[in-house]
Amino acid sequence: MAPSAPIQSIHKEYVMLECNVQSCTKPRKGFSRYCSNHHKTKARHGHPLQKPVTAQELKPYIKAVVLWFEERARGDTEDLLRRTWIGLVHEAERYRRLANKGQPFFKNLLEAYDIILSANQSKDFKAISNTMLAMGYLYEANPKRFADETAFGFQCARRLRALSDCSFGSRWDHQSGKVAKVYRDVSPKTLRALWKLILDTKFPVYGIKLAKEDLKERSHWVANEQIITQALMGEAA
Repeated sequence: MAPSAPIQSIHKEYVMLECNVQSCTKPRKGFSRYCSNHHKTKARHGHPLQKPVTAQELKPYIKAVVLWFEERARGDTEDLLRRTWIGLVHEAERYRRLANKGQPFFKNLLEAYDIILSANQSKDFKAISNTMLAMGYLYEANPKRFADETAFGFQCARRLRALSDCSFGSRWDHQSGKVAKVYRDVSPKTLRALWKLILDTKFPVYGIKLAKEDLKERSHWVANEQIITQALMGEAA
């Protein structure tokens, strides 16, 4: 039976709704407020306008963190961070053990814990802690790089996941006759769960404090952009 005229009119009006992102005129995806591209970006990066933080982009901030530890960090700072990370790893191991024994578990939280365990096996502690601290440094040095705090959290979670073996899988490529490496996307709920675990360690918060102290110590009068450049390039103030 054909829909009545009013229903057809409502349906037509809904279909013609544009993406909620300013200046984007593409139609919305299903019940989403965004078009297909912006909907996908929000799911992956926490905000429809957030651009991913790459390993290459983060390199100078990691360098600034390493220099700070070499020159100005107190001896017990790294020990505190290491103990915090080990505690999180033990927590992840316990949750995985209980899940393996048939205990009830939250799927996304288990996936987040598995990323923690995989990163711990794939990389050493300093690579992990420096990455998370560098994300905090980046946030302090260039807060406009992130669309909002949720986007920052998603980027922290994605950078940690990139240190694990969870980001890529494999499949058989019939054309080449070889095993091909393929990227495996992750659920937004898993990224939120992983971000909460990261935030509980306070690593990004320490990174923000580190950046504030580092940039302040270098100079009180040089233009902010120059201070940041000096810190990232490892130059003396």
